[in-house]
Amino acid sequence: PQSVYVYTKCKTNETFATVGLYLSNEFGLYDNSVEHPVGIECSTRILYENNEYNKNEHDNVISCSFIDSSGALKPCLEVDSHGRASSRIKLTVNNHVPTGGIKFQIRFSMKATQHMTIMPVLSLPIVVNDYDSIKQKNNQQEQLGLSEYSYSYCREISLTKKRQLYILVASGDLGIAGRLWDSATVLLGYFASHPNIIRGKSLVELGAGTGAVGLGCAVLGCDRAIVTDLAPVLPLIEKNVMLNRDSLSNSQVLVNECCWGVTKSDWSTVDMVIMSDTVYDPQGYVPLITTLKEICAVNPLCCIYWSHRHRNPEDYRFFQMFSREFSTRLVQGVGPNFVNEEPVDSLSDLAKMFGRRDSKLADIDNNHFSSQDVSIYCSQPI
Repeated sequence: PQSVYVYTKCKTNETFATVGLYLSNEFGLYDNSVEHPVGIECSTRILYENNEYNKNEHDNVISCSFIDSSGALKPCLEVDSHGRASSRIKLTVNNHVPTGGIKFQIRFSMKATQHMTIMPVLSLPIVVNDYDSIKQKNNQQEQLGLSEYSYSYCREISLTKKRQLYILVASGDLGIAGRLWDSATVLLGYFASHPNIIRGKSLVELGAGTGAVGLGCAVLGCDRAIVTDLAPVLPLIEKNVMLNRDSLSNSQVLVNECCWGVTKSDWSTVDMVIMSDTVYDPQGYVPLITTLKEICAVNPLCCIYWSHRHRNPEDYRFFQMFSREFSTRLVQGVGPNFVNEEPVDSLSDLAKMFGRRDSKLADIDNNHFSSQDVSIYCSQPI
């Protein structure tokens, strides 16, 4: 639902909905050969957008639970052999809704196993308001501020035990730019384990997409994050800034347009560049390197942290061009030995190359997501 209306004369109000869930990797595929966690749990997350909200008072305004066909409560939801599950859910709202309403999200999560960590997923924001306001709210989608795109859902990234990042996904309208890719979560996991790398830095993220890495760095303590991409993608990043407003209060976040090789910007205050999964299209190799050279020409001590998953057989060309301008060291992962200059001769070779994408590792202690074939590099101008 986009909204829940309550009758203030009632102590509690109940709303019912149907939810469908499925487990998948970044490509939307499910590997049933891997042991997966069991038992999906649901909870709610209140969005405290109004400083007048009393968090302790309103934490228990809304609760949710799975129910079976008879209406009895279910402690959790099991997935089938295809990684899918569906159920009715019951939302219970008490009558202590603050004036002006409140927003919340439904959160679905699974506990990690020895071999896999499942990132939680959240619904789009839902408005709770008293029933009298229905006459004043004609377009709930506009009230939510989500009218630009067909948003799919929201992802939760655990940065530390007490800090989470929430990212809206809009892959239906924005394609690859609107998705959350493994390289972003791997790079964020590295920064979360080594926060001193970004602490106090003024950084720019190129090809940000959802803005996950730049916003995550702001949550982890950088002084300023300039999050950039092409103009059509910026509204998605701005919505993700709003969704994480409470966690970004100590950092300055700017959302700017940047077309590689074309946009001329003032990079004088930038001392660090971050980017994830920006090397996948050969047409973007030269423009990306051009922009990186422009940034580093202003600040020769600027360092570039970037994560990469080998996808295109032409990737080796980027590494060759990039090495003429920048020195690079491998920080984490297997490195460019995954980049194969020789053509793939058989389907079995192709399967071996792409099979590495489904080989996941879970850092259970820190709850960071990692993947064996995502590598992290640190580069500086020669």
